[in-house]
Amino acid sequence: MKIAKKLANDYDIDFPPHKYYQAMDKLLEVKDEVMRLVFAESKRWHNAEIKHLLIDITTAYFESFVKDSFRQPDYSKDNKSK
Repeated sequence: MKIAKKLANDYDIDFPPHKYYQAMDKLLEVKDEVMRLVFAESKRWHNAEIKHLLIDITTAYFESFVKDSFRQPDYSKDNKSK
């Protein structure tokens, strides 16, 4: 994972990739509460009635050059070669 390497190289922080996946599991457990809070804060910031809130998660992806049952190498937004 790029972020794990960047934290290690630039900030001397050792945060192994498996810890990110554990954190995602925890976030999934509280997803509904997080979404409720994001929605409420968005309404407060914009002082408006909001019925729908769209969140762009298109930059969330798995990097892989090896195909398996979950991932398949394909087009990359970052223009990385396959």
